[in-house]
Amino acid sequence: MKKILSLLMAMAMTITVMLVVVLPMKVEAISINPVNVKGSYYTDSPALAEMLDIVFSGDIDIYRASDSTEVSMPIGKNMSKSTEYYPKNYRGYTGYQCYAYANAVYNKLFKEVVGHGTSSPNSKTVISGGSNTASFEMFSNAKVRCGAYIRTTNYANGSYNGNAGHSMIILSYDETYITYVGGNQDANGIVDVRRETWSEFNAAHISGRGRYISHVVQPKDSYYDSLYPSSPKNTLTINYHANGGTIAGPVAIGTNYRVDTTNGDWAYARSGPGTSYSQIDGFAPGSIVAVIETKKMSDYTWGKIKYGKEAWVALGDWMTPVGTAYDHFYYIDPSSSIIANINNNHIITSVLTYGQELKDGLYNNTTLNLYREGYNFLGWSLTADGNGTIIDQDKAIKPEEIVPELVNGSLTVTMYAIWEKAECIHDYQYQSDNNLHWQECTLCGSKTVEAPHDYRPILATSGAHLATEDGHYMGCDICKKATRFEHTYDNSCDAACNVCEYTRVPTHNYEYTASDNKWCWQECTICGDATEKDLHRVEHSIKYDETHHWVVCKDCAYLVDYTPHNFTNDCDTTCNTCEYTRTTEHTYDNGCDNSCNICGAIRKVGAHTWKNSYNHNASNHWKECTSCGYKTEEGAHNYTPALSSSGNYLVTKVGHYMTCDICDRSQLQDHIYDNDCDAICNICNFESGTRNPDHSYSNSCDTSCNVCGAIREVVTHTWGQSYQYNKVSHWNQCTICGTNNQKKDHIFSNDCDTSCNTCNYERTVTHTFDNSCDTNCNVCGETRSTQHVYDDENDTTCNICNDVRTVETLPITTPETEPETEPETEPETEPETEPETEPETEPETEPETEPETEPETEPETEPETEPDTGLTERPNTNNNNQSNSKEEDGNNNIDQETVIIIAGAVTVSMVSIFGTALVLRRRH
Repeated sequence: MKKILSLLMAMAMTITVMLVVVLPMKVEAISINPVNVKGSYYTDSPALAEMLDIVFSGDIDIYRASDSTEVSMPIGKNMSKSTEYYPKNYRGYTGYQCYAYANAVYNKLFKEVVGHGTSSPNSKTVISGGSNTASFEMFSNAKVRCGAYIRTTNYANGSYNGNAGHSMIILSYDETYITYVGGNQDANGIVDVRRETWSEFNAAHISGRGRYISHVVQPKDSYYDSLYPSSPKNTLTINYHANGGTIAGPVAIGTNYRVDTTNGDWAYARSGPGTSYSQIDGFAPGSIVAVIETKKMSDYTWGKIKYGKEAWVALGDWMTPVGTAYDHFYYIDPSSSIIANINNNHIITSVLTYGQELKDGLYNNTTLNLYREGYNFLGWSLTADGNGTIIDQDKAIKPEEIVPELVNGSLTVTMYAIWEKAECIHDYQYQSDNNLHWQECTLCGSKTVEAPHDYRPILATSGAHLATEDGHYMGCDICKKATRFEHTYDNSCDAACNVCEYTRVPTHNYEYTASDNKWCWQECTICGDATEKDLHRVEHSIKYDETHHWVVCKDCAYLVDYTPHNFTNDCDTTCNTCEYTRTTEHTYDNGCDNSCNICGAIRKVGAHTWKNSYNHNASNHWKECTSCGYKTEEGAHNYTPALSSSGNYLVTKVGHYMTCDICDRSQLQDHIYDNDCDAICNICNFESGTRNPDHSYSNSCDTSCNVCGAIREVVTHTWGQSYQYNKVSHWNQCTICGTNNQKKDHIFSNDCDTSCNTCNYERTVTHTFDNSCDTNCNVCGETRSTQHVYDDENDTTCNICNDVRTVETLPITTPETEPETEPETEPETEPETEPETEPETEPETEPETEPETEPETEPETEPETEPDTGLTERPNTNNNNQSNSKEEDGNNNIDQETVIIIAGAVTVSMVSIFGTALVLRRRH
């Protein structure tokens, strides 16, 4: 940081920038210290609330598998990601990270584990099946309760997958939010409580990760209620919700920052925005502070934080933005200097009994230490929009006065904080991140529209791009934000940055990674740069194993001359190259053979002693030596039929006997038939009285047996009554065997006929007309409606068929004089319709003199009769109802015709106004 500030001061004469090195913004759930999380936030059972407090403190009965040591895992701790753990009394459920933490908490609360599902006697699965979206309706319909175990998976069928999923314990949920606790929540081992909207929850754990719900498990209701009974009846639990409705619109109050110092240093808050002010307190790495105002002073940007009294902290590269807080509210734990976001948990008071008076009034913003920049706290309401009664936070009141229904049983209500927006005279200052800048009011936090930075290189006094070993600097021309970007190289051995041309001295990582049987050389493992080749420097001793021998290069450890052992023959025991020895055996033909077939080694053996009888198996017979078992006279059996004393075959129902002529081995052979329809054996002529199967035919129309080809009488086909057809033809089909008779083409009355005269086939046809104005089909005479096409209303000839029409024109005449007065009386009869439009133009000037008399009333309509003006009717050939329309050429001059149409009649009033004539045209 000091190096960066020194560089900027050096270039102060040429360019002025505000350098704030900011890490990329990412939105994270805030980890809450154990003192800021209470079990009573999530349950109305005092026993379960007490047990949750024990869990939040870290006592979850979890043990390290390597040495069976119990480990504490409080909220905010980073559990080891590479260590195996197991829950108390369940060594068989050893696992890592979130799986181990969630099973340990479930076991702590309910004395059972979940594992990959549940087979525990007191638990049940309430959600399964692989849904990729969680919702309030799903959880409420399944009646999910506080302490339930949820597991996500990347298998679409919802089956467990320990390598890609997450395990959590549900604390509470409503229509908007779901709150849960788990281990390894940030993929870095953190144990924390998170509260998210359903869409945020789905994006973080299910649909946004390509995952599904494997299972949600919780205790059976009777077991749950026996462990953790609810509060007594006729009680009121008040859930104070600081993020309530407002009288005015929302306001952004700033940015959350996480302390991210190096080497474990703390960030220190001071009493004012400058280094000379006294120190108030320090924030450890990982702390979250909320900045509600910023000021530039002493080359730093300072952030004001809500800390009981005013406190300021420098916003350097040791403070990482973790999300802009819109309409958020903050409270300060009295025992900690860390500001927590009250939106991450509801603060629930003690359970109140019917008739008990809240002597100190409802909790107010002072009691809860609430703060909202730019707003005044008015009180509490049962409705978020403040339309209901706003209750004074200091008024002593009984629970049943808040909720009269309390007399009918226990209730839990949410009291919403109602805020009134204070007037703000905006003090806009530029704020920015690495991508965007905007102006933000330092008083109320309102923001202008975000816009991308216009980054340009920041130049040093020499004119070169300002750069250091850590990167080069770019500045925005609009907001003057300066950002350090890392140098860009082709690889880690590249010497020049591709953007600013900053040069570095690369260090190759040479290793002996390349060699052949003669040479070895070093190559850089990063960029592949190679040194010159050197001959292998081998060791003197020969190495060997059971199969090969070799020598080793002293430099690259390459196995030079890696070759198999070589022996004189298969009986040789010592390798001719190295000292390797092996055990071998001589090979003889049999037990009486005295000479090795490979090396000729001689051994002593006796003469063969043959058995008198033959040995045999199913296929061969032979004689054996009684000393060595050597075989002789080995051959296949020669079977002939076995006959009885009377000379007949020895047979059974299933076969006949055969005997080997040499060894007298007998065996029963199956009878042999030509096919399944044959009943007499081809060898012994045995005739089976039971083997007389029926012939096999494909169907009742088939005439030839499928087995033996026996022919039977022809069977007449039974043709179906309805036709079968395709686009071309129709035919009948046999209802028994499906054989088709001769196909015939479809028959139609003419080219426009759509139905075949023989079968039910329907086709689509196109009628034939001379042109688009022709109304009668040339083939079948079918008629249609058409419309002629003309260029305009005066065109008489159709552009398609040359049909001729008559168009009449209406001449324009101008009366010589203008009537001095309007008629004093209305006409005796009224026209059927009034004119649709008034004239488009007004006279530019009023006449210099008024008429001597003015009629008492103006006529509602023009007279029915048409004055004799010599005008001719001009029919509207386009059946067009528009009047006062502009010409097609777009001329809008006031001397254009203006026509008033009155049903069935034309009334012409000629008024000479600067040479302009108003003409009325008949409407048809």
